[in-house]
Amino acid sequence: MEPDERIDGGLIVAGCIGLCLGLASAAWLSTLYPPTRGHVWPIATVSTGSIVMVLVLYAVAARLDIRRAGDWLVLGYGVALVLAAGLVVAMQIFGVLRDHLPQNVGVKTSARSCVEHSNDSRGSCTQVARMGDAGRGSGLIPPWGLPPRVFLHDDHGRNV
Repeated sequence: MEPDERIDGGLIVAGCIGLCLGLASAAWLSTLYPPTRGHVWPIATVSTGSIVMVLVLYAVAARLDIRRAGDWLVLGYGVALVLAAGLVVAMQIFGVLRDHLPQNVGVKTSARSCVEHSNDSRGSCTQVARMGDAGRGSGLIPPWGLPPRVFLHDDHGRNV
């Protein structure tokens, strides 16, 4: 592309139409995921319909001799799918990190925290923080420190 050559407004519109079509397809597919047993056909139908629509629009653009607009349509569609896939991957990575990172860095996690104050949970949390699991001295804070409110236990008072 030469420095004085500009992108036509029609090409930008074609790219935006492709982008919108791709985002709409990805949004619709995300509502159908995960598929239930025996209901894979809706996902396949939406995917196939979306791709066929882009191909038909590209063929119309080629037939009208505006192939460059068809290229921008396909480019917009591809960008939308790449963005949607990146979002899905980022959400999955965040979920894995959220589920596994605290255990790997030594933060105890469970269903109930010490701030609920039921059955003297604050006292039991202090003991867990100072003594560690089963009183072996593997506590997360030294005996002179104050216990932070992040130590957790289950509903039966057992340390997790």
